[in-house]
Amino acid sequence: MEIRNCPHCGYRYPINKYYKTLMFKFVWSSWKCDNCKKDITFSFNRRILIALGSSVLLFGFIVIKDSINIYWCVALIILLLIGSLLIFSFDTFKKATKKKQN
Repeated sequence: MEIRNCPHCGYRYPINKYYKTLMFKFVWSSWKCDNCKKDITFSFNRRILIALGSSVLLFGFIVIKDSINIYWCVALIILLLIGSLLIFSFDTFKKATKKKQN
């Protein structure tokens, strides 16, 4: 499965559209594909891996923050933010399943 592609039609969401509209949706959210109008959602497993990657970056910063000066702290915070955005750009989508109502 390729990153940021619709599982129905293969439409690849541009990185700027992903950051503007999709990145901050909840993992259980679903939406219509811009191209084929079918329901898609995030791959939960992939989202967990992405969150773990961001957590490792944050944990590394917390561990070393006391041993470096303020300039390195600022530089590392900026790198952490950029790294997190890059990691989240590797998100994948899957077909949304309809929930059965009882």
